[in-house]
Amino acid sequence: MKTAILYHNNRCGKSRAALLALQEKGYEVRIRYYLEQPLSQKELLALLKKLQVPAASIVRTKEAHFKSLGDTKQFKELDWIKALVQNPILLERPIIELSSKAWIARSPEALSIL
Repeated sequence: MKTAILYHNNRCGKSRAALLALQEKGYEVRIRYYLEQPLSQKELLALLKKLQVPAASIVRTKEAHFKSLGDTKQFKELDWIKALVQNPILLERPIIELSSKAWIARSPEALSIL
């Protein structure tokens, strides 16, 4: 059986849809409730490598908590990583991880590649 890791927030409809899509495609799903079990810096770096994107691109800038970061115009990669580790609510969701790759699965198109 194929295994997938889902970085999941059960209160998010798109995250629940991703879970359902994975289950319907026959994946064994390991759920990472990232709000209760925040990613470490090492885990986040590994995930970013699989996503092949900079940390800033997976930050939920419309999240109310984003404002608490202050002026982010001068943020460098490490600043974004620290912000995500310290504020897991800012992590874009849902993220699906399969062995060597990962992607943000917000759209139906992103789920169709399963």
